[in-house]
Amino acid sequence: MQCRCRKIIITRRVVNNLGDPVLREICYLLMAGFGLKYVRFRLKLPSLVFEMFIDEIKRLLFEAGLEAKRA
Repeated sequence: MQCRCRKIIITRRVVNNLGDPVLREICYLLMAGFGLKYVRFRLKLPSLVFEMFIDEIKRLLFEAGLEAKRA
């Protein structure tokens, strides 16, 4: 349980430091439990652009010491 709380704290710190509002909105929606398809549909983003945002989120989390996996 302690490890999970630590991961949540690190993730929130990374998200709060994001400068791009679209990237931040994607993270907030994903952390709220919405799926990738719904988030892309809600923000009306083309597939390639959305994938670039997801890759950037993964990179930022990896730099913070977390590995993001697709469920």
